[in-house]
Amino acid sequence: MNKLRKFILGCGLLMASVPIYAFEYRIISNASDSTLNGYDCVLFNISDSFTPHMAEVQNGIVDITGESERSFPAELYFVNRESGGRRSSRITFIVEPGTTVVDLNENVLVTGGSLNQELRNYINEIEAYWKSISTDTLANLKDMAMAKVFADETANAKETTTLKESIKLKSKKVFKENANNGLGEYILITATQDWSPDEWNEATQLLDEEQRDLEAIRNITSRMDRLRNTWEGTQFVDLEGKSVDGQPMKLSDYVGKGEFVIADIWSSWCGFCIIEARETLIPLYHKYSDNPNVKIIGIALDDVKEMAKKMDIPWDQLMDCDKVLGKYAINAIPEIILFGPDGTILNRHLRGEEVEEKLKAAMNASN
Repeated sequence: MNKLRKFILGCGLLMASVPIYAFEYRIISNASDSTLNGYDCVLFNISDSFTPHMAEVQNGIVDITGESERSFPAELYFVNRESGGRRSSRITFIVEPGTTVVDLNENVLVTGGSLNQELRNYINEIEAYWKSISTDTLANLKDMAMAKVFADETANAKETTTLKESIKLKSKKVFKENANNGLGEYILITATQDWSPDEWNEATQLLDEEQRDLEAIRNITSRMDRLRNTWEGTQFVDLEGKSVDGQPMKLSDYVGKGEFVIADIWSSWCGFCIIEARETLIPLYHKYSDNPNVKIIGIALDDVKEMAKKMDIPWDQLMDCDKVLGKYAINAIPEIILFGPDGTILNRHLRGEEVEEKLKAAMNASN
């Protein structure tokens, strides 16, 4: 009896030490990149900043095999064994059972299992959204310097608003169908920058405990908790900077003074910020220039004096205000915020036609 008990106990300990649901995977490249000779290839888990495998690149070819208990989003990067220099493949894929093939020359996912097929379909659909919108923003520019700023941009403000909503709906759908696998984690990490704290909390309720404890998920949750402190319905948090004349300036010089304030958080190097100002805010400024209850201000991460002058932006700028990123938990610009007369944050993440729509709704509600 004692021998039988010891045998059963030993089996139990053995089973506890071996992952029951572990699967084998293989990552290979179908195109050689001779410039990678002398590099080691690292498989990087972007959910948890973890490197479960490293392999030597041989004749420009990557061939990685391993075992995992869970699928996860990953990318490859390469470390030069002599110099320590690092190169990223820019290929994102899902580590899942079976073989995944990547093309290092073209930086694309070639084939994989069902999760990688869904990932490729998702990425292709998002790219199709972007390609479907017009290039009107390149027309009627005042000079070649401005044309250069817009050269890499393809959307005007109105179309960008619709595009954002389409991408958000698609991302939510794909996430809900894959909440407990690597594709769902990929969506949460890459496609939730304009989600509200409530939208994020709703999504994370579908995760298991281990997923919620992943480093990338914890970091976004932390940002969302900070975002909630300056989310719609809360009182504004003051900021300090300087005016275009170099004088000290505060957000409280404008917000909470009895007027509706539209704050445009931007930078001189942000192409979409420039589009938003040209397509949405400058026309809106002139439309409401005779209304003493409406103001627009800029909150700039850098010195935008020259860019504002070039674009004929007529409103005041609170410049060199990099602390806005932390205080308002911003990870993407432009970020347009509507403040109420008493300093309450009425709306965030506004773009395009949404700006005037929310302004009108707020003004009507205050009458």
